[in-house]
Amino acid sequence: MKRKGIALISVLVSTLIVFLIVMAAVYISKSGYKILTMEEKYEIAEKQANARLMQAVKYVISQNKCPVNLTDVYSIPDANNQTCFIKVKGSFKGAFVLKTALIPIKPQFEGGAVLKYVSSLSVIKGVSLFTSCDPSCPVPALITGNTITGVASYQYPVCPVLTKTGGGGGGAGGGGGGGKITGLSAIALTTAPAAYLPNAFNYNTTDLTSSLFIPSSREDLIQTFSKDYQVKFLDGKPSGLINPDGNFSYKSCNATLNQIICDNGNTFIWNGSAYIKNSESYNSLEFGDAVLYFYGTFNGGGKLSAYDVEFGNNAIINPINTKLTVVAKNALYLDSNWLAINNTSFFAYYTEIEGKNLSLGDVMFYTGGTGGSLYINGTRGIFGSPGHPVLFIADNNFYLGRIKKSTIYGAIFITDKAQSFTIDGGITGGGGSNLVFNGTIVSNSLQATLILKRFTLNFNKTAIADLSKSFSFVKPPFCNQFIKIYLINTKTSLF
Repeated sequence: MKRKGIALISVLVSTLIVFLIVMAAVYISKSGYKILTMEEKYEIAEKQANARLMQAVKYVISQNKCPVNLTDVYSIPDANNQTCFIKVKGSFKGAFVLKTALIPIKPQFEGGAVLKYVSSLSVIKGVSLFTSCDPSCPVPALITGNTITGVASYQYPVCPVLTKTGGGGGGAGGGGGGGKITGLSAIALTTAPAAYLPNAFNYNTTDLTSSLFIPSSREDLIQTFSKDYQVKFLDGKPSGLINPDGNFSYKSCNATLNQIICDNGNTFIWNGSAYIKNSESYNSLEFGDAVLYFYGTFNGGGKLSAYDVEFGNNAIINPINTKLTVVAKNALYLDSNWLAINNTSFFAYYTEIEGKNLSLGDVMFYTGGTGGSLYINGTRGIFGSPGHPVLFIADNNFYLGRIKKSTIYGAIFITDKAQSFTIDGGITGGGGSNLVFNGTIVSNSLQATLILKRFTLNFNKTAIADLSKSFSFVKPPFCNQFIKIYLINTKTSLF
């Protein structure tokens, strides 16, 4: 009996062992199948996430903004509207994959001069230079949407040290000495993409507004002016103030010290935060068809609107601990001499700057309206300085010409609505132009005409940085830091 019991136990144990082996095999088989299925689900979910990420990238490139209304795509721009944070989700049968990316909001073309299209160019005499010689911000000296003749033959890969005789320290081969620079020249560091970069974009479709400004189009820029400066526009033409605190109809107003006196003794006194008249407080004043005339030293701020705006000789506009906005519904004339203007933003249909010995700092000029112009001619002076830049924006016509022995520190921007854009450095007779521009010029116009004579444009990132501090809608310099798409492969899979 003992033997039979032992045999029975042996059979049971053997059967249990076989059973466990079979069950283990079944479990391993099922587990392997499950693992294989999980991997397949993950791969399908990842492919879906990649497809949605590419869709989002194409949207940003084509629309110059973060994507909206895309399935399983979340996006938000940064504070300066320079990059777009994107998160996408791909899913398949319980598995999902998340991916995030930082994508530059294009276009962001930066250089000494960024010109959508140059319709005419001539160098009438002497040396004219477009330079980019800042080693901390290597960008092209000249960028255009088309190809202009007379530039390609005069590219210098190394910034030269110019001498009084016009010699250069960096010819085509980058060697020192020799090689006189003549005609139109584009100069940049060897680390820059190129000294002159032609055909950089499609000039028929590219909007260059976002190369300098946070707003990405002319319409967005004008809306920004309406919001930030309370200026009313009619198809780009400044037409007064939006809901001014005081709406008056005067013939003439004189501004000096801390007061504005209109017609028969109507006096508005600036108290540091508002204008006071008969115990009433006004931060914004509409003077109707009046001529607003500044003379002596004026320290007031706020927002003022008149038909024409003029200045007397030796006038000083210096708002104390505040800023001043002036709207000229017709014309703004800076044709007097020895003017000094600070912390002021001008909006006008027509602006004429012809005075001698001008000094401008933290000043913006905007002109808009068909037929009007931002006209700078025959003047001389200091237009901006480090820490105190100037900004010129033309939405109609822009002319800069015949300026002798002057410097401009800041930027010029020409909108796509502008009818003409001309830089004429020529001087009839002797003397030459000797205009030095430190900063950047961006033209969104198809009508750029350059007539150059002893004109030098130096790309200056500090000038752009100063503009971004003085005017909140200006982007800080980006110096090619957003060329790549920075992808973060953050993946989460659940089953």
